[in-house]
Amino acid sequence: MVKLNFAAIKEGHSCLELDVASVDIDLAEFIEFAYPVHIVHHLDKVSNEIYVKTTLSTSVNLECDVCLDSYKLDLRETIDTILTKDSELVDRGEEEVYLISDSTTEIDITDSIRQSLLLAIPYKKICRENCKGLCPICGVNFNHEQCTCANEKTDSRWEALKNITFENK
Repeated sequence: MVKLNFAAIKEGHSCLELDVASVDIDLAEFIEFAYPVHIVHHLDKVSNEIYVKTTLSTSVNLECDVCLDSYKLDLRETIDTILTKDSELVDRGEEEVYLISDSTTEIDITDSIRQSLLLAIPYKKICRENCKGLCPICGVNFNHEQCTCANEKTDSRWEALKNITFENK
């Protein structure tokens, strides 16, 4: 779990850095997250509000959708959070706004971190911009070698045209 203990935050700007394992932010079930997550919180406390800019940095192990090779991708995400005693600000429905009271000492932001990292994984996973993919006939990865399959694609509906001959005059 990742909690912000704002009772100890002094007025003004401060910074907090930590590394957490994927299991600590409920990502253990996702095999892509095999590396620790580096978290940097930049905190600005002004009166009864705390503005938090959280930067997440980690790497994930992915499989290319085009060639099926495994590759490592670096992720970097930012989350902006507001901790406030102003209930009107919370009632606006903003996503990362938490209501705090005088008795509240910490807020659990694990779910925000987890969601941000899951959404940072690209929908289309491609190992490199110029990935050549696989041969549809033999399955050879064109990024590593060439195959000996015939590259000619023909439509069987045109086969009858191969038998047509023309006389030269």
